[in-house]
Amino acid sequence: MKVYQYFELDVDDPITVTDQQILYDFWDYWECKMVQKFGDSDPRINHENCIQDWITTHGAWEKK
Repeated sequence: MKVYQYFELDVDDPITVTDQQILYDFWDYWECKMVQKFGDSDPRINHENCIQDWITTHGAWEKK
């Protein structure tokens, strides 16, 4: 399991989430948008790409 951190506005300490939390919260929305864009059998629709998009969108980094 990987752990990521990011900042939200007006919050001094970084928010910490796991890759499993990201998938739980973001997968359904992300998958739906990717199917609309690429079709339902596109190999780019996978958990790794979902997490990477979430990281990019939130300006997150992996906690070491």
